Amino acid sequence: MLLDRALQDPNWAGQIPLRLTLAASEVTSLRFPEPLYVLAFRLGYTSTIAEQALQVFQDVLPPGEHTPWFEFRRIPLPWQIPIGVLYDMLAEEELPWSLTVHYRAFPEDALLRWDGMAGLKAHHFSSMKEAACVCEGKAKSVMDLSSRDKDCLWDGINKGDAEQFWSANLRLHPGPRGDRPTCIPIRLFVVYPEEGLMSSIRNDTSFTSRPVEIVDSHGEPRTLEGVLQDLLPSLCPRSEHLGRRPRGRSLGPARPPAAQTEQPGDSEASSSAAREDHVEEEDSRGVQRRGSNLLLHDWLLRVLIAGISVSLDATMHWLHSTLHHPDFFLYIVVHLDGRKGGRV
Repeated sequence: MLLDRALQDPNWAGQIPLRLTLAASEVTSLRFPEPLYVLAFRLGYTSTIAEQALQVFQDVLPPGEHTPWFEFRRIPLPWQIPIGVLYDMLAEEELPWSLTVHYRAFPEDALLRWDGMAGLKAHHFSSMKEAACVCEGKAKSVMDLSSRDKDCLWDGINKGDAEQFWSANLRLHPGPRGDRPTCIPIRLFVVYPEEGLMSSIRNDTSFTSRPVEIVDSHGEPRTLEGVLQDLLPSLCPRSEHLGRRPRGRSLGPARPPAAQTEQPGDSEASSSAAREDHVEEEDSRGVQRRGSNLLLHDWLLRVLIAGISVSLDATMHWLHSTLHHPDFFLYIVVHLDGRKGGRV
């Protein structure tokens, strides 16, 4: 893979200021500890920050085993999703990002079981193997890493150190394998408004992890717009399942339908909206192009990759080569905002 370090290095250097407050139910002293302010690397994980916070809060915690987890507005944060992706999904414009840190009462109904930092490391390298299979057809490049190289990679991620990460000499090269087309691995999260607050990210957002071909059937480079037009109709709820835009951040119903079928009157409404809003390049599956924006069922789509509102015309190969995460997946967050392409 040809690496554009001029763009990759800022991606690695990206940080989010956090305001960490210990859960009130876990404070055993008469004096409540002051919040901890830290800078977290976008490409890192919350669990690393939890270890840092533990050094500050451990004196006021009750005795016993410490099992770290975070929540934002009562939403437990999955430990396996990178911090920057969580921020793009939930907070986006809140700085510093105010999180509550817990070391007790782990919510097993909302989060994957926590097996310590060794479990997080194993999960990360499992994702890297999956990405290698997508890019190269096999996971040999990851499986052949020495223990020293794995430690170097992992330390580089936790420290936000791109030089240390790349010194392990792991390179994944997307390319054709026999009759198999060239693919890249992506993870796509869809966040859509609904009345009431979400209970957990796992239950209340749409998500897919899959390979994506970088050229279309005509041999042309696939763009972000084309991929979203293919994937979003099956990931997003139909318009009648979308509630009123909530006060504050609110995310979708328990599970959106897996597929969509047009209802009576939908075609007429879409045509009317297209005429009124001068919608261009209307897609038969409900995804429409209007200027530099996409709409789905009259909802404006806001797309973030690495915290950036990228061009819909950007090619998937370029996006992956410059903005992929250390597990070699390209993470895409899509928000549905504003009826009939309303102002957001």
